[in-house]
Amino acid sequence: MYAQAALKPNPLLRNGAYSIVMRGVQKYTRGCSSLRGRNRLRLCCIKLDTATDPACGTGGFLLAAYDHMKGQSKDMEKQKFLKNHALFGADNTALVVTLASMNLYLHDIGVNKSPIAYQDSLIDTSDKMYQVILANPPFGTRPQGSVEVSTNRPDFVKTPDNQVNFLQHIMSIVKTGGRVGVVLPDSVLADGNATEKVREKLLKDFNLHTILRLPTGIFYANGVKTNVLFFEKGEPTKDIWVYDYRTGVKHTLVTKPMTRAHLQDFVDSYCSGHENDRVASYDEVTNPNGRWRCFSEKEIKAASNLDFKWINLEEKDERNITEVLEDIQEESEGIVEAVSVIRKALINNQFSENVYSVSIKQLQEKLISDCELFRNKIIDEGIQGKLTSQLPEDGIAEELVGDEKITDKEKTLSIPKNWRWIRLGWAMEIERGGSPRPIKAFLTDAEDGINWIKIGDVAKDGKYIVQTKEKIKPEGERKSRKVYPGDFLLTNSMSFGRPYISQIEGCIHDGWLLLRNTKEVFDLDYLYWLLSSKYAFDQFSQKSVWCYCRQS
Repeated sequence: MYAQAALKPNPLLRNGAYSIVMRGVQKYTRGCSSLRGRNRLRLCCIKLDTATDPACGTGGFLLAAYDHMKGQSKDMEKQKFLKNHALFGADNTALVVTLASMNLYLHDIGVNKSPIAYQDSLIDTSDKMYQVILANPPFGTRPQGSVEVSTNRPDFVKTPDNQVNFLQHIMSIVKTGGRVGVVLPDSVLADGNATEKVREKLLKDFNLHTILRLPTGIFYANGVKTNVLFFEKGEPTKDIWVYDYRTGVKHTLVTKPMTRAHLQDFVDSYCSGHENDRVASYDEVTNPNGRWRCFSEKEIKAASNLDFKWINLEEKDERNITEVLEDIQEESEGIVEAVSVIRKALINNQFSENVYSVSIKQLQEKLISDCELFRNKIIDEGIQGKLTSQLPEDGIAEELVGDEKITDKEKTLSIPKNWRWIRLGWAMEIERGGSPRPIKAFLTDAEDGINWIKIGDVAKDGKYIVQTKEKIKPEGERKSRKVYPGDFLLTNSMSFGRPYISQIEGCIHDGWLLLRNTKEVFDLDYLYWLLSSKYAFDQFSQKSVWCYCRQS
């Protein structure tokens, strides 16, 4: 009697268990972001059928497939089949398999037998074939001690890339006529060598009919660009339809999370079940930035890879300073973890090509990029007075700059109330350098020579000009521009727009712009960071001569 009572459905108990399991899912996912996407998006374009996920994580894709298919028929036998036989998933981490099994069980799926298997899909050599495959392969290296993929799968193109190996595995287990939807990073679409060979096989033996380009950070870590590839087995690829939901699109986890509604236009354009009715929104003349475009067989063969880009929109990174800093920490920890795996492998004499993953390079590149972005955002915040308190005793800048009129259209930044806009040309003397010619006739080693300041004399990330490698004769000064300690020099060639403060007297050639703080309304350190900002760079690029100053 007690056993029978325990087996009866108990909504309260089940809801409590679900909450506990989901806390475990969330906790585990925070440490392994590859287990599932950061945004839970419902699936579309899948009919009532069998479905598998060979890297199922905690079962998110399988649950989405179940939710989508369960409303397609009210037949009791079909519903029973859906709950007990239609779904299959696999993962090579025991804890994750347990979480996935419980996750499905709490949704009445696999009550008698879990559809989740504890196995390493990449070395699975069984004869099982599947009609529908949904997958978001894990990003990064294989777990330490894992069996070499090429050892068990000699039919695979040998590569250490985890995503490419999963793509090959999926291609090997889908039935003829079967359908696949798989999340893959840009590298799978663009890399050469082994990856290119796998793409060639994909295009030859499968109909890769659709690619959905997604914003960064949706399925993998922030900065990693992903796509969803839709293909069927049995016929070669002819045309590829590409929906670009990346260019000019930004989502954040907190302020602007991606939802199912954001993909409605893609779902409508996909025309599931009647693909022949697809109509491109792209038109070379009338709508060159249309997001839905068809690439012909001829265009595919002419392209060097499958990373198709055509929309010409300025992409802005809208992450705030805190979000960038969090991503930097995440990328740093990922590199440290990867280095630790390599170190252990070397110590245990277990090093193989799979130990070193391309993910290290990708994390490194993203870390460098985000560090530069973080620097720029700090500068931008600083030049707008957002990093310091504005005190009443600072006074109002009008006392310094007078009645200098600036239109509202020109005021592209927000500044504190006691700051005022001015034109840079009003506050500073701006002159271009000059070169005596022929320059070789003016170079000298004499003690009375004048420092000849060249762009090559300063470090890329330096702040001051302290010495020169060459000098020119005193008579060369008349054909050049003399500078003094405290003068600002802005590069006007090679690396345009980079500021330096001169700490020496000398002459500059025409690859420099001189900015002299004639009216002394600028704090020199503030002016340096102002001129270092992207805002100032853009203004100089547009040959504008206006900015703002603060009282100093």
